[in-house]
Amino acid sequence: MRIVALVEQYNGKLSRTSAEVIACAQQLARNTGKQAVALVAAGETSGLAGKLAAFDLAEVIAVQHEKLAVYNPDELVPALAQAIKSENPYLVVAVDSSLSWDYLPRLSARLEIPMISGATAAHAGGDKPSFARAAWGGRVEMEIGFRGDPPFLVALQVGAWSGDDAARGTTPAPIRTVGVELPAAPGGRRYVGTEESLKGGVDLGAATRIVAVGRGFQAAGNVPVAEALAKVLHAEVGASRPVVDSGWLPRDRQIGSSGQTVEPTLYFAIGVSGAIQHLVGMKTSKCIVAINKDPDAPIFEVARYGIVGDLFEIVPELTKQLQAIL
Repeated sequence: MRIVALVEQYNGKLSRTSAEVIACAQQLARNTGKQAVALVAAGETSGLAGKLAAFDLAEVIAVQHEKLAVYNPDELVPALAQAIKSENPYLVVAVDSSLSWDYLPRLSARLEIPMISGATAAHAGGDKPSFARAAWGGRVEMEIGFRGDPPFLVALQVGAWSGDDAARGTTPAPIRTVGVELPAAPGGRRYVGTEESLKGGVDLGAATRIVAVGRGFQAAGNVPVAEALAKVLHAEVGASRPVVDSGWLPRDRQIGSSGQTVEPTLYFAIGVSGAIQHLVGMKTSKCIVAINKDPDAPIFEVARYGIVGDLFEIVPELTKQLQAIL
């Protein structure tokens, strides 16, 4: 039996989480002695499948149908269900995203298979892997396993696995294109169109550098101190929930369990205490630099570099020094 990495695509482009899902599938395949394969569904799959074939996979399964050219769960769910049922995998690995929140529960119900969402780690043991999942706003971590017989479905928290860990193959993986039959949508529904949301929102998940503003900034008028540093670093500005709740920065800048999950190369946590709700959204960042006047702040437990002191003295001087060398 196989472990299927269910890769998301939207408008013909692979999701940035594709490599994360593949990394998890490869890890589970190694731990269970099974094969890792990727599955992608689209109206035209040749380009998408070709990119996936670069990874170390036993096979890339391309589910192709003209009705899959645009996102519509009434078409996508039955297409995925047909493909997964015919493959009869051991486990299907997907990602928790704004898109999958719409279609994965429907897929689980249609296939009548159990689903675990928000997985942050996988553990091999016994005859079935188990998964860690944060609960109560990240205050506790649950260990969840499956009962019954496979196949199973698990959705990963964005950033819990690093896409850099996805192994590349020495030769391209074989690609197999499969067709599916898609009847008329249930209830007489039909796809009318897609309208993008208003521009202006920030996708912090795609940022490689982030300067995060915490409650230690004391007032909205002090946020420009962080914005000056972000400008020098060519970084985005993020925020903890108290900052957003106070109205210092807009909601699309919030990082944490009730905001965005990020995994930048460089993460400056400035005046951020490190409440568990915030850590859930950024702790997998490659390099975390914390600046806080409290030496016992939890943020220092996940930081690679820590500076204890007054941010209003440290950050302007740091910005000045960086301007001189960057």
